[in-house]
Amino acid sequence: MKKITLLFLIFLAISCSSDDEATTANINVNLLFGKWYEVNRCAVQNNLELNANYTYTHLKSGNITCAINDAPTYQYTGTYSINGNQIVFNQQNAVLMQDADVPVVLIPSLDVLLYSKITILNDNNLFIERKYNGTQEYFNNWSFTK
Repeated sequence: MKKITLLFLIFLAISCSSDDEATTANINVNLLFGKWYEVNRCAVQNNLELNANYTYTHLKSGNITCAINDAPTYQYTGTYSINGNQIVFNQQNAVLMQDADVPVVLIPSLDVLLYSKITILNDNNLFIERKYNGTQEYFNNWSFTK
């Protein structure tokens, strides 16, 4: 009977371990510091610089190549914080750095960021999963390389 009870407790402990351990794990923040370039976008207009003093500069345009300027380039600055693998950006400024060759109409968004978490971080890759809730839930993820 003791063996059955012991096996049951071991089974219970194993089955209760959660896949959420990866989402609460601490990351090596030293790997974050530096300039990251958005994958498959013009590197000059799409990059994220994360500083050791927890400030950031994010250039974002959406332009795939630097030769075709069909999206404006914005510079966002502020601070960021890390809690486990959650990353929170506290934007303080947004400046239009370069206008687009094609007129762009901005529509105000009512979408709410539900979370932003680092799912991949190593010397050369940074992937931030970003989940929003608007009329429906969706992801707008960021993929960077050094």
